Amino acid sequence: MTDRARRAFDVEKVTKRFYERFRTELTAFQGFIEGITDMGDRDWYASLMLNRMMFVYFIQKQGFLDGDVDYLRHRLDQLRATGTHGKFQDFYRAFLLRLFHEGLGQPPDQRELELDELLGRVPFLNGGLFDVHDLEQDYPDIEIPDEAFERVFEFFDGYRWHLDERPNREDNEINPDVLGYIFEKYINQKQMGAYYTKEDITGYISRNTVIPFLFTEAKKKCPVAFEPDGGVWGLLRDDPDRY
Repeated sequence: MTDRARRAFDVEKVTKRFYERFRTELTAFQGFIEGITDMGDRDWYASLMLNRMMFVYFIQKQGFLDGDVDYLRHRLDQLRATGTHGKFQDFYRAFLLRLFHEGLGQPPDQRELELDELLGRVPFLNGGLFDVHDLEQDYPDIEIPDEAFERVFEFFDGYRWHLDERPNREDNEINPDVLGYIFEKYINQKQMGAYYTKEDITGYISRNTVIPFLFTEAKKKCPVAFEPDGGVWGLLRDDPDRY
């Protein structure tokens, strides 16, 4: 077996192992959800929440969520330390839904100051994944206890999350291949919708997170280059394939 074939086999092995554990954790997460009476809808919502959180894990490990590579776990710990502790505690409604719908799902210039203080600096991901879902409109009283998220984070934290396609050096390194695999094996079978590939997912993250972040940082350092007749737009216009 060539080195290239061996690396491809190793990646597939890690991806399949992750997927098997994902199915177990998905079933467990379903059991925590209250407020959704239809079992099919509960299954669908559990998969939506885990897929959202997987996207966030790829992003946070690159430092794009308030510069914190353990953003979700740290925010959960902070809320548990300072919030009220009822049956469901605080994380799902007081933080996570606001991160999804009002943070990642909304441009920064439309956010309230109070939200920025809660979330910190987070990017806008324009793609629909973090919009208010039909299920969230149909079931406005959904509740998920903090324990459910602690379990998911423990699972995710057992892996190292990369956006590139580096050869796996350890057996716990994953890249967007795993999301493409899960979408193909689970989501597409459940919903018979669009088919996703690793290129779709990597491109989505790059276009909506990495590239806007880099442009924003560059504009702060050299505003004149980003004016309508600035050098940046000239380069993009003259040689778009290169840039």
